[in-house]
Amino acid sequence: MLDLKFIREHRDTVKAAVRNKNEKADIEKLLTLDENLRGLQKELDALRHIRNTVSKEIAQVKRSGKEEPEKVKEMRKLSLNIKGKEKQKKEIKNAIDEILIWVPNIPHATVPVGKDASANKVMREVKGKNLPFDPLPHWKLAENCNLVDFRKGSKVSGSNFPFYTECGARLERALINFMIDTHSANGYKEVFTPFLVSSDAMFGTG
Repeated sequence: MLDLKFIREHRDTVKAAVRNKNEKADIEKLLTLDENLRGLQKELDALRHIRNTVSKEIAQVKRSGKEEPEKVKEMRKLSLNIKGKEKQKKEIKNAIDEILIWVPNIPHATVPVGKDASANKVMREVKGKNLPFDPLPHWKLAENCNLVDFRKGSKVSGSNFPFYTECGARLERALINFMIDTHSANGYKEVFTPFLVSSDAMFGTG
């Protein structure tokens, strides 16, 4: 997902990416909402500063045995104002996120622009070797060798999710271990994260 700062600084580039990738993200609306959010944040910061300062003053007066009912009344009004603006901030943030999820990454300058896959370019072709038998596609080989059960995979998770079995499952695990060991040897830190995550974490990574 593109950072809002990047979108602000590269407005025309992002607009072109939206247009070229046939998306419908309204960049102008997004930037207006972003500006409103930043303005609202400044207001909130100022109001919170006032609340903190006056609250300290009220506490000092109370310690001296006096009361300032008018200031207390003003602080209650101020707190309600802050609460209302916080709700408004949340609504604007949600509106921003709803647009952001449809803003595409910037394609490389060499990527052809088109409405569908027919505009794609063939960069190179690799011819296969002549074999004394008719070769099978990888999915058929995997199924014949009992490496993958496509039917169970689609039943559990939907299409395009393979269900590895027996040697296939062991091969998958071996490849994972190999890549972890390779990256660890190159200075990466291995972590084992939770399988369940918060909606914010899912949104940020997805």
